[in-house]
Amino acid sequence: MKIILVRPSDPRGNIAFLSHSQPINLAYLAAYLIQHGFQVEIWDYEIEPLTASGFIERIVKAEPQIIGFGCMTPTIINGHRLAQSVKENFPRILTVVGGPHSSAWPKRALEDFPFFDAVVVGEGEETLLALCQAKEKNQDLGTVVGIVYKTAQGIQEGARRPLIENLDKLPFPSRDLLYLNLRPGHVSRGISNKLTNTEIFTSRGCPGNCSFCAIGVTMGPRTRFRSVENVLAEVEECLKKYNFDHFSIADDTFTLDQERAMKICYGLKKLGVRSWHCGGTRVNAVSPEMLKVMVKTGCQKVAFGVESGSPRILELIGKKITIQQVKNAFRWAREAGMRFIEGNYIVGSDPSETKEDLQMTMDLIKETKPDLISMMTIVPYPGTRVYDEMKRKGYIFTENWEKFAMIDQAPLWRTEHFTSKELLKYQKKMLRSFYLRPDYIMRILSKLKSFEEIKYWAETGWGFVQWLVKEKLT
Repeated sequence: MKIILVRPSDPRGNIAFLSHSQPINLAYLAAYLIQHGFQVEIWDYEIEPLTASGFIERIVKAEPQIIGFGCMTPTIINGHRLAQSVKENFPRILTVVGGPHSSAWPKRALEDFPFFDAVVVGEGEETLLALCQAKEKNQDLGTVVGIVYKTAQGIQEGARRPLIENLDKLPFPSRDLLYLNLRPGHVSRGISNKLTNTEIFTSRGCPGNCSFCAIGVTMGPRTRFRSVENVLAEVEECLKKYNFDHFSIADDTFTLDQERAMKICYGLKKLGVRSWHCGGTRVNAVSPEMLKVMVKTGCQKVAFGVESGSPRILELIGKKITIQQVKNAFRWAREAGMRFIEGNYIVGSDPSETKEDLQMTMDLIKETKPDLISMMTIVPYPGTRVYDEMKRKGYIFTENWEKFAMIDQAPLWRTEHFTSKELLKYQKKMLRSFYLRPDYIMRILSKLKSFEEIKYWAETGWGFVQWLVKEKLT
């Protein structure tokens, strides 16, 4: 039986200065289905060209019985448009949706988007396999644990499926089904997609419970770790089969278990990995020794989730870090010789944030001197505490999910002290004051080692300047 897995297009398009990564989540699902005897294709419309007629022709040729859509909140409308095309032309094909939006609101997702037949809730591998097996055997979908689905009698909600405890049992992602070299921009700020790179997830889940984050909706409220040996076996496959020259460790908090993380670092070096970066960790989950080991084994960048420089805001959002821990982490990373240090921040991370809180964030950035920052505006995603609070207070003006993006448009919501336009204004002001300083530009130029790096930074910088000057307030 053939299954098609689809990543819908991003409504913002391929903006060069934004990150563009591979759909490793779909590659995991594909590998698990293939392991159990199914045929799978991945159609990645974030990078592949899409036309209505071309989509239909592709389905005719593939003859799938199930099409699954992996949707984030901003892409679920585009996913549903494709599902509508499927059901209008091939009504017997089962359309399935998964991802954080539909997992947060599975029943409502089927009400809002009637051309989806079922929702895979949460972690997808075992549930999607059971769904495919039921479809293949013409069994009632009520036998499948972990889905919400439509029947003639209405929407049916079954029991939730437990999380996968032994992640080592999962096959490595089917990267051979991905378009590895077509992505624009960067896989992560400072790391160009001109490098042949891929993402590695060494764990799933996060023990934090930040008010703005929806990771718990899909991966649960704790971290599950793969074994060091299993992770390194995947890296070895990536080197031998795909010849990647850069790896992105994409865990929510890679260094949560520092002893384990160090073993992975040394394993990367032993395998011959020369370049990698840590896409995310916490300032209270690193040490001077941990950061030195990372640099010694080829780490080019570490990114810290800071969110705010205000102790009041950090407490309200449940970040569970202190300003001193932020200062320590940035200083230790610099002393270790980390090439790029990134800080991630959110304007309006708590709806009560004030100008004084934002000034504290700006002051902290000036003191810690990161090499890169992301400065997002708050987005009240379904399944988060901040959505519930902002909805209750009447701060959200629309549920046009295509507009639920952290950058490239004015938010269609407000906070207690900031209008929609003010959220965008402060975002641009903080980014402008950081990136457009002559001393910053000279410092980055001094770090660049090749013409390709200079070209990447120039193209990304020009895209950033274009975004700064344009007004997109609708």
